[in-house]
This record gives sequence, structure tokens and C-alpha cells, in this order.
Amino acid sequence: VEDVPQQLQNSKEIKLLCMQVKIMNGEADLEQVVQLCVQNDQYWLFNNYLIQFKEDPTRIKDIIECHRFILTKDVSVFLLYVQVISMSEGKEKGKEILESYEKYYSNCLEYWVEKVRLCSREEANDVLTYIENKKDLSYCTSQTRVWLIQLLYNFERYEDVFDEIEREEAYSALTVDLVYIKAMTLLK
Repeated sequence: VEDVPQQLQNSKEIKLLCMQVKIMNGEADLEQVVQLCVQNDQYWLFNNYLIQFKEDPTRIKDIIECHRFILTKDVSVFLLYVQVISMSEGKEKGKEILESYEKYYSNCLEYWVEKVRLCSREEANDVLTYIENKKDLSYCTSQTRVWLIQLLYNFERYEDVFDEIEREEAYSALTVDLVYIKAMTLLK
């Protein structure tokens, strides 16, 4: 970092990337990470900080609970928290927390995919119907669309699988996972 010219060191992007390097090297201070996230209204660094403790879900839970305000700022951190709670305290508790934040994330596909995972089979089918009817949900990564298609397949909603795969084909080339699901669906 010292070799980077001073004017570049003050750049928001450079500061964020330098902190990412510290996280990767295990040298990041949690409170400095949080402070930088708040200053820039970007919380991906906090998520990346947490990921280094993936083998210790209790630690992840404790860190998030000390910075609970971030749960309304970043869907990835929020979903990580829901998953940790679901593992440690059960699916019902995870679902309860998920639903208590619906007003923040009801427009995110990731929220609804997680809800399907936490619901009973009957309720999950209703959620999948909701997702299929709500075409304007945003998503963070294209992997979420793959998870949705896998869920549709698992729930034997083959027509919806084809619709979603067609939509994916219109935007980009299919991943190996989607080609596999398409082939499996054709065999049904």
C-alpha cells in the first residue's frame, strides 16, 4: 500500500480493495472493516470478513449480532445470518428471522429462494408460485437463478423449469448445471 501514490490511496475503490487484501491475509480489524463499510455504504467487505470464519458459525453469529444494523443493509450478510441461525437454532427460528426482514428484502430473489428452503413442502410450492408470478425480482448473482431452477425441478414443476431455462438462454449461454437440469427435465 505504501507504494501506491497518495492520491490513489484516498480513492474509495482503492481503500475497499486494500481492506479486502487485509481480510484475505487475516490482518483486518473488524471495527475498521465495519467503519469502512459504513463510510462507503457497501457491505461486501463485511460479508467477506465473515466468510473467513465459515468453520465457526457461532463466531459468525456473534459478530453479526454485534453489528445487527447491517442486517438491513446487505442481503448477503442477512442470508448468511439466517443460515447460521437455521443451523444452530433450527429451521423455524431461521424462517422467523427471515420473515421479520421481508419488508427489506421482498424484492430480492435470494430472499424467496431461502424461504423455499426453510418452508414446508406445501408452503414452498406456494412461494415458488409467487416467484414465478413476480417477474421483477432482483438478484445479486446469476447463481441464484440456478438455485431457483433447481428448486423448481426438485418440486417437479417442469413447465416452470423450461420457462426459466428459456429465459436464461435468452440472456446468456447455459451453465453446465442448467444443461443438466434441462436434460433431466426432458426425460420426465
